Amino acid sequence: MMKNGIFSVQEQINYIMKMSGMSQADIARSMEVDYKTVNRWINEKRMPYTAHRQKLYKLFVEKVDLPLLVTRLKKKYQNPSKIIKATPLVYNKFLVSLTYNSDAIEGSTLTEKDTERIILNGEVLPNKSQKEQQEAINHKTALEFVFSKAKKNFKIDKDFILALHRMIMHGISKDAGQLRNVNVAIRGLQKKLPHYQFVLRLFKEFTEDVNKYEGNVVKKIAINHYEFEDMHPFSDGNGRVGRLISITQLLSNGFAPCLIRNKDREHYYSALQMGDIHRFDPIAT
Repeated sequence: MMKNGIFSVQEQINYIMKMSGMSQADIARSMEVDYKTVNRWINEKRMPYTAHRQKLYKLFVEKVDLPLLVTRLKKKYQNPSKIIKATPLVYNKFLVSLTYNSDAIEGSTLTEKDTERIILNGEVLPNKSQKEQQEAINHKTALEFVFSKAKKNFKIDKDFILALHRMIMHGISKDAGQLRNVNVAIRGLQKKLPHYQFVLRLFKEFTEDVNKYEGNVVKKIAINHYEFEDMHPFSDGNGRVGRLISITQLLSNGFAPCLIRNKDREHYYSALQMGDIHRFDPIAT
């Protein structure tokens, strides 16, 4: 069974049809081959030439939704970080999708295509704010840092979290990489956040607990995410850093990164609020 990256040719074609609604004829037209050729690929009567395999794989990454890749990686590989980085098209899709959605959750107006142009092509978009473009670049930098560090038995500590914040807020805030020394509030919520004088102690407690896993690992990571956002240790950038910490925990425990989509933002916020009454299953799912 011929594979390009993670998926066989047959798997790629079947998932394209299943997830995008494209027919076998549509795929043949896109590939600039005839219908019978695609049928032979599916039935393993003939394997595509290298150029066709590359074109098919590009179509697959474009058309198949990222959560499917996440699920397959989680099931098949113990070190998804290594596999993702070894597959450039998949790695770039993770960088773009995770960056776009995390920034959009925080209010960025960049589209996913804008994000791709900025962080992969190095373009400067004249019709978009400099701050939002810097946020996208910063998130990509921090995400690459996570992928480079997260591996089995990796320990998250104070320096790692502060480094993430420094990257996320680079060129945006003079407080980049520093715990807050002011009181803050979450816009639109009545919830009272910890007084800044308690942040150092809470942060120390968090770093002492974040690497301890017993029982349901995914639920533990969800609880840690709630605890980090509830603590709100920085004056800004808490959401993005918190999600990067969760991704680090998942990768370090053999899971693929979680993707929290901007379109699910309200559900995500509601799930975090459920943590106030110690209900963490909604976050974990």
